Amino acid sequence: MGVKGLTNVIANKAPLGIKEEKITYLKGKRVAIDMSLIVYQFLITNKFMKNEKGEATGHVYGTFFRLAGYVDNGMIPICVFDGKPPDAKKGTIQSRNKGVKESLDKIDELKKLPQTIEIKKKINDLEKKSTRMTWQHGEDLKKLLTQMGIQWYQADGEAEAGCVWLVKNNFADTVMTEDMDTLPLGTPTLIRRRVRKGQKPDDITVFHLDKILEGLELTMEQFIDMCLLCGTDYTPSIPRVGSRTAHTYIKNNGNLMDTLEALRAKSFTMGDFVLPSNDLYLEAKNIFMCSNDGIINTEDIITKLEPLNVTGLKEFLKDYIKDTNRIDKAINKLL
Repeated sequence: MGVKGLTNVIANKAPLGIKEEKITYLKGKRVAIDMSLIVYQFLITNKFMKNEKGEATGHVYGTFFRLAGYVDNGMIPICVFDGKPPDAKKGTIQSRNKGVKESLDKIDELKKLPQTIEIKKKINDLEKKSTRMTWQHGEDLKKLLTQMGIQWYQADGEAEAGCVWLVKNNFADTVMTEDMDTLPLGTPTLIRRRVRKGQKPDDITVFHLDKILEGLELTMEQFIDMCLLCGTDYTPSIPRVGSRTAHTYIKNNGNLMDTLEALRAKSFTMGDFVLPSNDLYLEAKNIFMCSNDGIINTEDIITKLEPLNVTGLKEFLKDYIKDTNRIDKAINKLL
């Protein structure tokens, strides 16, 4: 989820913090990429791609060609994989797992019905909701990246936090992800691919944290407070408190704790919803404010500078991509 409604409040209150750019903006930049969301996208869009054993291959296919294109445009990709999430995210994970099971159960029921266009669309939508990246998907991609000569790291925690750590410690220049919570984590710039109708897939949107804070008229700590109030992976969405309302509350009250007390005084407007304790919000706030030292093994940064292995790459890809001409063209981009 990231931060619910954050793009909306930035667009309305701090529009100068958002810039539309071409992919060439990233030429020469070291870009830390949150791999979990990229893999998720390819598992959905390439869901019918399987090898002779019936195993998914779309994640390798999509990642290989996309990263080759990025390198061809002068970008230096640095890929980061998710590790164990913090305990504060248990509730979100349990809710997601429950949603996946419910989606799979509904798919089984729908497949028993006559396969009309409407039923097929419902099944397709439910399959998207139930798609998840597995350990094996990650292992496949680590092998791919090693053969491609592209740096990758296994985070000891959330991948987006690892990406931000790389930027803050000058091992990367910016972060690429669809997850907006990299902004309250403190990345100076956030890159999102633009895939809306009528736009080229390699056009990008750049969020500039300094301009966002200036437009919202908030300190960094107040910005984190606002994000927590909006709803994150660690804090719930509050009825009748959207992102712009959250911004107004923090502006008026100055901080999160005073805002929570003001909301508790208005609890009658929230129906059955009960605000969690301050401790939950303080724990979540610490996740965004901590330094995350140790989330990336610094020894890996030195040792994982592998050169492109053309022979090994072709051997690896033969089980995933049959079009050898396309492979050769992509390898030439990497070279």
